[in-house]
Amino acid sequence: MDVFLDTCISTLTQGLIYALLSCGIYITYKILDFPDLTVDGSFPLGAAVTAVLLTRGVNPWLTLAVAMAVGAAAGLTTGLIHVRLKVRDLLAGIITMTALFSINLQIAGSNLNVERAMKTIFTSRLAMGLMGSSTLMLRKLVISAALVLVVKLLLDLYFRTKNGLLLRAVGDNDNVVTSLARDKGSVKILGLVIANALVAHCGTGNLAEVQGEDRPGIVHRLDRDTSGLMLAAKTDLAAARLQDDIRLRTVDRRYCTLVHGNIARDTGMVDAPIGRDERDRTRMAVSANPLARSSITTFTVLERFEAGRQDDGYTLLECKLYTGRTHQIRVHMSYTGHPVVGDPVYGRAANVKARNRDAAQRMELG
Repeated sequence: MDVFLDTCISTLTQGLIYALLSCGIYITYKILDFPDLTVDGSFPLGAAVTAVLLTRGVNPWLTLAVAMAVGAAAGLTTGLIHVRLKVRDLLAGIITMTALFSINLQIAGSNLNVERAMKTIFTSRLAMGLMGSSTLMLRKLVISAALVLVVKLLLDLYFRTKNGLLLRAVGDNDNVVTSLARDKGSVKILGLVIANALVAHCGTGNLAEVQGEDRPGIVHRLDRDTSGLMLAAKTDLAAARLQDDIRLRTVDRRYCTLVHGNIARDTGMVDAPIGRDERDRTRMAVSANPLARSSITTFTVLERFEAGRQDDGYTLLECKLYTGRTHQIRVHMSYTGHPVVGDPVYGRAANVKARNRDAAQRMELG
């Protein structure tokens, strides 16, 4: 029964998100009678902008507004090409759509890595403050429904205004708009702006819905070439509850790792924010950038190995994570001058032989 209910909730949430897409397409194809193919580019544009901003730590709700703004800009471009440059409607949309394919690739890059636990509108401070006791799946449903309801009410109110009535008329009889001393071209441009803003909004919501922390089965992840314990759930309901436990830090995660050099102290803590490496977007780094995210790792020395002829010794550590950033242990250990043995990204290139560099040794549920 739980599986059936979870499937219904997930399907309904997706339907609500795509309802915004249908509203945007309805405005262009039905009301404006404009075969706008810009939507093929503005949908992934909203997702690309959202992904980049979220990885930089921008507030999810502000990200939503920015994504809608860039979607509106895409619609504005199509409208200007059609109205000002006198290009046919279908061709104008194709031109913008084709340009957006390249723009989206430049924005997101070919290897943008969005963490599964990245904060979205469904896990933002506002959402947690209002519905923190609810499961993630239920938060997605309620917030998606609220967004669709707000958009629907705003569109209904707008279409009852004078400008809204002109927009409804321009697709059927543009002479009515002209007879009222209004520029029919400007009205078309406005319609394209609204439509593509809604489509980009859908791209943002779709990314947030499939991203977030709600991944059935696998609750968390391990870096490539590492070994250790994985926490998995048999149902979406269990996954949502376990993810809430991780968010509330009631799950104690400890990793065993071997690092270069002999660490003198028996225990220690690394409290250094982690963000994208500004020189190499595939890497993470300790950063003073205000967009870098707080990251805390503590360690306990388990064993020390004396230095040999070709090395400066090794230290076996047990590390505890208080946050869950990408490559956190590897970045923090490299930052202290004791990189993880065998790490090809943050370690010493001459010693890249070992695999399973750090392992999830113990996991306790509170």
